[in-house]
Amino acid sequence: MTNEEKVALYGCSIQGYLKYFKENNFANAKDAIDGSIKYLLRRGVDEGLTDCTLNELIYVVKNEVAKMVAKEQLKNNPSDLTNMHSNDEKNIQFFLKDPNGYVGKELAKNGNKYEISTSKIVDKEEKNLARKYNKNIKDLSRMLIVPGVKTVYSVYESNQMDDKSYTIINHLKGKLSNNSIEESFERQKPGFFEKLFRRTSSEYKTFKETFDFYKDKQGPLNGSNQILKDAAMGYIRHKFPNLEENKLPTAEQIAALGGAGKERAAFCLKVIETLNEHAGAQEQAYKVNDAIKNVEIEEPANESFQNDLKNDVDDKIIDNNIVNENENSNIISNEIENVNK
Repeated sequence: MTNEEKVALYGCSIQGYLKYFKENNFANAKDAIDGSIKYLLRRGVDEGLTDCTLNELIYVVKNEVAKMVAKEQLKNNPSDLTNMHSNDEKNIQFFLKDPNGYVGKELAKNGNKYEISTSKIVDKEEKNLARKYNKNIKDLSRMLIVPGVKTVYSVYESNQMDDKSYTIINHLKGKLSNNSIEESFERQKPGFFEKLFRRTSSEYKTFKETFDFYKDKQGPLNGSNQILKDAAMGYIRHKFPNLEENKLPTAEQIAALGGAGKERAAFCLKVIETLNEHAGAQEQAYKVNDAIKNVEIEEPANESFQNDLKNDVDDKIIDNNIVNENENSNIISNEIENVNK
């Protein structure tokens, strides 16, 4: 089994998930939930290929599903926030209100639907990874419905909602192929002659400063999408002064640039494209998630879930009383991650 094959089958990261989500082009929100559960089961199968926490991945999955619902609402009635526009309305509402509980119970009820058949796998490493993947089905079905685990996720989600640039930055990373934002900015640094003659444009300096403030959770421009877009567009127009109104440069035009300017223009173009793709839908998704909190949803009852918990999860995770403080929440988060390894 090559490393490329391992990454394709068992790599688990936010950047990887977003690419996976886009490539699958799910037909509807319910299909997106089922497909995302398959990706979520990769987490921890190979620690060397896992680059996200369970809470972080669930948060991003929930956001992508909410955006699918949001886009349907924007096409129909944006004010009808609890309408999922689907025959699977109750399932989608249940997932958006309680993603941990939904995934846990779905895996317990339909776990065989997500299993990888190992009977025909010859490669020992691949078979071992597939078995770990299948083991995650059982582990997560028990762990995710624990009240304390749900509470820790709720704390995480509440804290994450304060960072309004988080989702945009994640999708921007997905556009950078296998490169990170840091690597891109490293290539954007001025070359010898640009440094020598101090010719770095004011437009690029403005963009770089704006971007730094934008991605900083405590920054003054965190989540200010239009300001970031204007700064990126300012640099694009600096490099292409004859660009028509409401037009963007083509990949060929950017490729014809030289030096650091090519990387800068390419990065600014990706920023603008990302912001355009999420205009409206992300704000609607926030409203959907807020509205769904007040929807009464009947969860399927299964007493065996609670009985099995005592055998598989440490009591201190179950105790809701110890998740009230942030410090304790961090401790429990570590415990949860250990359970899922």
